[in-house]
Amino acid sequence: GQCSTTSRGGLATLGGREPLKPTAVQFPIVEKRVDWAGEARRIAELPQSARAAIEAIQPFQRSGVDGSAEFDGLLLLSRLNNTDKHRVLIQPVLNPTELAHSFTVEFRSEEESSKNVPPDVTLSTDAFMSGTTLLLHKTTTPIVKVSGRCDFTGRVVVVDPVVGAIGITAVVAQLLTYVPQVLDVVLVQVAQAYG
Repeated sequence: GQCSTTSRGGLATLGGREPLKPTAVQFPIVEKRVDWAGEARRIAELPQSARAAIEAIQPFQRSGVDGSAEFDGLLLLSRLNNTDKHRVLIQPVLNPTELAHSFTVEFRSEEESSKNVPPDVTLSTDAFMSGTTLLLHKTTTPIVKVSGRCDFTGRVVVVDPVVGAIGITAVVAQLLTYVPQVLDVVLVQVAQAYG
């Protein structure tokens, strides 16, 4: 994924420079080192120090104590950005973390009641979306009366195709701290280049 840097106030125009192909200048986000050479052309018109800093913060640089590339915040941002662009809207869903139910079923007779033991009950453990069945109770004989309750606790998540369901507050917190830190690395190098 890439983020555009073609605005008049972007990296490509610092120091009064005007790129030859302004729409080709983008901030590349690259997961695999083998793909860097092809994506580095997007920053070819930036100062060398900015190019080096952008390469240094790429997700493919994460390994060992730095974590792994697929969990990198820039890649997460890129995937969410691409999802948003291509699917119109990122749909947050409610992911259940705790489910509980209690119910009473009255049958016409003791004999019909015994035909339904043990109860055939299914609780949904999938993300709650429109049309999700939360609780399904099947019986083999007619029911006279049902009463009970179903309680659940959940968290709002976005579903990343690589990492899976991530709590929305965790995503926002990660992006609000990590992305500015990464960009600071680049901006420090740019400031030194034009210092």
